[in-house]
Formats: sequence, structure tokens, C-alpha cells
Amino acid sequence: MQFKRYAGLLLGGLFAAHAGAADLPPGTPSEIGANFATLYGLRVQGGGGIAVRTDVPVAKGRPVVEVTLNNAGPALRNDFFLKGEQFPTLNGAEQAWRSYVISVFLPADGWVESDAPVTLAQIDSAVDGGQLPPPLAVQVRGSKLVLNTNFNHLPAGEATEANTAHRSIVIGTAEKNKWHCFGIQARWSATPAKGELYVHLNGNEVYFSRIAHNSYPSAVHVPRVGLSVPADASIGSRKIYADFIRVVERYESAPNLLSRTPCATAN
Repeated sequence: MQFKRYAGLLLGGLFAAHAGAADLPPGTPSEIGANFATLYGLRVQGGGGIAVRTDVPVAKGRPVVEVTLNNAGPALRNDFFLKGEQFPTLNGAEQAWRSYVISVFLPADGWVESDAPVTLAQIDSAVDGGQLPPPLAVQVRGSKLVLNTNFNHLPAGEATEANTAHRSIVIGTAEKNKWHCFGIQARWSATPAKGELYVHLNGNEVYFSRIAHNSYPSAVHVPRVGLSVPADASIGSRKIYADFIRVVERYESAPNLLSRTPCATAN
């Protein structure tokens, strides 16, 4: 079963790799950093802000995105997203692969453990944030790194948070002064018995789901990185560093996704 699973993924990846798919955005980290305002959009709804930094020695010369959040009120979030990345759910059809690269660093001088869940990254279901929880989100709860997935086959208007399926699993420890690099391979689907989802953390597989729906009907998939907290939480001031969100328009292997991250040279 393991051989069949990985053989199928490998063949799918090789086939897709010949289809002329590309990395989004193209360019080196320095080139992307220089054009950050053009390539990425911001959602700043709390105190603090988002800025590209070239003077922070956490990624051996790579520019990084500094995200700060000063939380003293309800439902705050500061995050950034890749403009134009609104990959659709193709209900009832053969799903296309999409791969994502997301990396986050928790600095010792900007991170304090708390019981309140803090979202670091997500693949949302709408450009401005959906009414339903995102199909995929990475949170820190205390010292634990937690992966949340949410999905529903019911059409828009019938799907609610109450009838949406939720999964929440601990995938590791939220370590300070260390990069947490995620490689995500997805065939998004809201159709039962369709869709696949694989998540790797620092090159190790921590989650997979196949032959199962993993999103919502008519959803678009917008990767976001930053800081967000629920309405009833108060976490004080927080700071993280993040690498630029990268998207690969095909299935890409976990080692190749990892090679695009600061984990390839850091830690």
C-alpha cells in the first residue's frame, strides 16, 4: 500500500512537471523581497504591522517578512497573501495538483507561550477570508504546533460551521529560534471520495488524507501567513518572521519543496 501510494504520487508529479507549470512568484528571495508590495497583499486588522526585513540574521542573508501583532481586543489578524492565487475547487472533476511552501520562525524575543490558539498560516477559502473555517490552518497552542483541517460537501448556503467536519492534530513542538518549514501538496475537492492532501514539516510527513474531500464547494484557495487570534483571546504583543509564500502549479516532491525554504540552509 505504501509503495502504491508513493508510486502514484511520483507518476502524478512527473506527469504534471512536464505541463509547463511554474513557481509563483518566480525569482530569487532577494528579487521577491524587492517586489513584495507588488506580489503580495496585506490584511492588517490589528496593532502592529508587516514589513520586509533584510537585517535579521535568521535566514543566512535571505530577506524575511516581519509580522507583529499587538492584541488587546477582539478577533485581530495581521497577515499577507499571494496576489492572484485563487485556485478553485473543481467539484466532480479530476483535480489538479497544487503545492505550497510556507515557513515561519518564532523569535525568542517576540514569542511567549499562552493557552490562546494563535494561527501562523492558513490556506483560506476566500480572498478576504471565508465565513467558514479555512480548509487548512497551522496554529500554536501552548508549546504545541497544531494542524487544523476543515471541509464540507454541502453547497454554499447550506454549509455552516456547525455541520462542517473538523480535524485537529498535534504535529510537533513550536520551538523558539527555529524555522518551521511546511511543504503542502493538495488536490482540493468538496466531493466525497475525491481529493488528496499531504503536509510535510521540515521534510517529514506529518499528515495525509486521500480519497476524501478536503475543502468546500466553489471555494478558492488563498495561502496566508501571519498572526491571527480568535475573538475571545488576548495574547499581548507577538512577533514572527516568515519566508515568502511560494506556490508550485503541480505536485512537487517534499525534498524539492524543502529546498525552497530557509530550512535548506538554516537550523
